[in-house]
Amino acid sequence: MKLDKLIQTKQTTKLFNNKYKYKIVIVVKSAGWFRGCNFDYVYERLSYQPAQQDPWMTKLTADEIVYTTKLCEKLKKLENYEIRVENPLISFYTNTEADVEKIAKIDPTRIKYVSLPKAGTESVLDDHKVIVKNLDFDYKVTMGRTRQNFSDFVAWCEDKDKIRMPKRAKRDLCKNNCWGGSHFYVKDDKMLTMVKMFVGSYIHSVETVVKE
Repeated sequence: MKLDKLIQTKQTTKLFNNKYKYKIVIVVKSAGWFRGCNFDYVYERLSYQPAQQDPWMTKLTADEIVYTTKLCEKLKKLENYEIRVENPLISFYTNTEADVEKIAKIDPTRIKYVSLPKAGTESVLDDHKVIVKNLDFDYKVTMGRTRQNFSDFVAWCEDKDKIRMPKRAKRDLCKNNCWGGSHFYVKDDKMLTMVKMFVGSYIHSVETVVKE
């Protein structure tokens, strides 16, 4: 992939949204306008820029107007991608390397980072596995939304060398209600079976770990 040397890159260790190998994060003040990929709305907002700063309106500089216009024009021409907006960031997901290059080329200084697969790992990602460095566990367990407190399970895991549970997972599992998203690692099939006995109905996903 040909990227400006100023752009930071990261390794994709699992598919984004269970589908995409590439992610490019864009920093732009008008990010919120792109939510839902309604490009007519973006053009409408570009056509109306308040003369004075209005706390309820996003006012762009001349450079930001130019960049927003170019980004909108580029996104309109691309296919098979998704975006996620967390103002002032736009995360662009795709499996097309050339599309990442096109977005990055508009203005490299507005790119926070690009995540891409390390050479030779594409087939691993296609199998919906997760790549983990220096961690000798077989499974990554990601929790979904929970509606009860699992403090007893967390306490049970404490002295188990076949479970590695980060602080966030411990904290979330000890709540009476949590939206999920935290994860922990399990060493083998036998221990995974035990884990499922405790929290099986609340597990969002179990991914096979590929050690790098």
